[in-house]
Amino acid sequence: MTTDYIPRGDWRFEDGPQGPRVVIPTRCFWPVMLFMGAWLAAWAVGELSAIRGLLGPNPWFAKLFLLVWLSGWTLSGALVGAIFIATSGLFREVLWRDGRQFFRRWEGLGLYWTLRHEVSAMGPIAPAKDAGGLRFDYAGKEIIIGLGLDEGQTARLLELLRERFRLKTKSRD
Repeated sequence: MTTDYIPRGDWRFEDGPQGPRVVIPTRCFWPVMLFMGAWLAAWAVGELSAIRGLLGPNPWFAKLFLLVWLSGWTLSGALVGAIFIATSGLFREVLWRDGRQFFRRWEGLGLYWTLRHEVSAMGPIAPAKDAGGLRFDYAGKEIIIGLGLDEGQTARLLELLRERFRLKTKSRD
C-alpha cells in the first residue's frame, strides 16, 4: 500500500490494492478517558456487590430487585465502556468509494462497523458547523464524518473527496 499524499493533519490518504481510501484516526480525549476510567472502577465495585447480593441468602423480592437493577447497571456500564474505548484513540474511521456507493467504516481492536451510502442519494458534503469535520444529508439524517478535525484539515479533506472520490461538495452552508 502506498501513501501518496500525507497532509499536515491527522487523516491520511492511501492508494492501495482495494483503491483509494481516507483513514481518520480517532483522537484521544484525556478528560473523558480519566472521568470514564474512574466511573468504570466505581461501576465494577457496584457490579460485584450486586452479584454477591444475588448469590447470597436474601429474600426473593430483594433478589428480583437486584436482578432488575443489575440489568440496567450492566447496560450502562457497557455503554460507558464503549465510550471509553471510542475516546481512547484506538479506533479509526475509513472512507472509500466503490462505484455508486460511498462507504464509512469504524474499525479498531479487531472489530469494525461499515455503513454504506448510495452516492446519488447523498447531499453535498460540507463543513460541519459546530462539531468539526464534514457533514452531509442522507435519507433525511445528517451524517458527520471526520468528527473533531480542525478547519484546515476539514478543507483539505473536502477538496480530496471532491477531486479523488468525485463527491458533491460545497464550501459553506
